[in-house]
Amino acid sequence: MPNITQHYINRGCTFQNQMYPPLVFVVHRTAGHVNVQQLYDYWNASCVSSHFGISYDGYGYDPYDIWQYVRLTDGAGANCCPESGCHSFFSNRGGNANTYTISVEVCTPNTGNNGLMTAKQEDALVYLIQQVCAELGIPTGNYSEYWNDYETSHTWLAPNGGIGMHRDISPHNKRMCPGDPYYHGQMDAIISKVKGGTGMVWVPPDKDHWIIARHEALASYVGKPPEKRDTGIFSQVRKLALEKNIMIGSPIGPEQDYDADWIYQPYEGGDVFWNKHHTEYYIMSGSGEVAY
Repeated sequence: MPNITQHYINRGCTFQNQMYPPLVFVVHRTAGHVNVQQLYDYWNASCVSSHFGISYDGYGYDPYDIWQYVRLTDGAGANCCPESGCHSFFSNRGGNANTYTISVEVCTPNTGNNGLMTAKQEDALVYLIQQVCAELGIPTGNYSEYWNDYETSHTWLAPNGGIGMHRDISPHNKRMCPGDPYYHGQMDAIISKVKGGTGMVWVPPDKDHWIIARHEALASYVGKPPEKRDTGIFSQVRKLALEKNIMIGSPIGPEQDYDADWIYQPYEGGDVFWNKHHTEYYIMSGSGEVAY
């Protein structure tokens, strides 16, 4: 079972007693640092920091031994300043994001944040998010989508805070933080586990696997790579299938701009349109237009 132990760095390197709700729990990956001791040494030497660290398997420290470097009443130094294209929570708050975020660095030896978190790291992260969010009253049930100047992105934020990633603050400089765990759906699975209760036994429903298989079926049949699932349109298609049992088949092309306000993607069951500026969807099919 994961546990949290305190290994505080020099408090002079933190934003002392500067933590102003609503708060966001922000997930990072290290792009090279492999264990909590390395992080501790680096934080003290550089005078930057995160609140927590989780080691990578096989580098001398158990991922279940989560180290806390900064008090929860103090701001760490991992997040700084919102960039153009950031989630609206951060653009609306502005200023120094370290004063309203709690941060964790999940270690990886890969300098590009490629590859997924290990199973033990995933368990530790679920446990940590549950514990910290419960203690600080950070909501875990939020979900939103937005245009980050590059692509439709999704996260677990709302005006009252929530769970986010470094890419939600800095989509230009940190778009690959946490990297593959975002692009390959691992963060979605982690948040689902977080919302599933205090234990770590939640398993995604079989229907979710079927939706992904259906999404990729046409591409598999014609021998092409599947269309991306890191899109607001796929998120809505998945939601329709899970919540309303509405199936529109596989995508037959990529997500693309329709005009300055709308993005669309052709599916077997019709064209799906998504508004860049607010969460609004339409499906254009042979039977007409339906809004969701």
